[in-house]
Amino acid sequence: SAVLGAVAAARGAGCLPATPLYFFFALLLAFTAWQMWPREGAGWLERRLARVSASRARVARGAAVGAGIVSGMLGVGGGILNTPVLHLVLGLPFPRAVATSAYMIGMTAAAGALVYVARGDVAASLVTAAMLGTLAGAVPAALGGHRISARWLRGVFSLLLVFVAYHMVRRGLAG
Repeated sequence: SAVLGAVAAARGAGCLPATPLYFFFALLLAFTAWQMWPREGAGWLERRLARVSASRARVARGAAVGAGIVSGMLGVGGGILNTPVLHLVLGLPFPRAVATSAYMIGMTAAAGALVYVARGDVAASLVTAAMLGTLAGAVPAALGGHRISARWLRGVFSLLLVFVAYHMVRRGLAG
C-alpha cells in the first residue's frame, strides 16, 4: 500500500507547489520526533492508539499509504515515517521496526524513483548509487544493530527526524 501511495504521489508531485509540502512534512516530522523520544511509559500517540476502536493493523495500513504519499511527493524514503508507524502503532520493538522499515524503504523508494526516472527528473545512475550506498550501510547495521540499546536508537532516530524537519523548513523558505 505504501508503494501504491508513492507511485501515485510521485506522478502528481509535479502539479503541486513544493513549499507547503515542505512545511507540512517538517511539522509531521517534528511531531513524530516528539512521540519517538525515549521516555518512561507510553507517549500521547501510543496512549491514544490504545483507545482506538479500529484495529491497529488498519491504522498502520492507512499510515503506510500516507507515508508512501509523502515519500512520493517529496522524493524521500518512507522509512522516516514507516519506522514510527511500525513501532508506535503496531507495537513492534524498535530494532524490529527499523529492520522491517528498511525493507519497506526499498520497496517505496524504488517505486517512487522509477516514476521520477521515467519523467526524466532524476538520473538513473544517481538512483543506482543511492541504492548501492544504502545496501552497503544496511548490511553492517543489520549484523551489529542488536548490540545497541533500543532506547538509544530511539533517541538518535528522534534527533534525525528533527534534523530532517529543519532541512525541510529551510527548503520551504528557499523555495
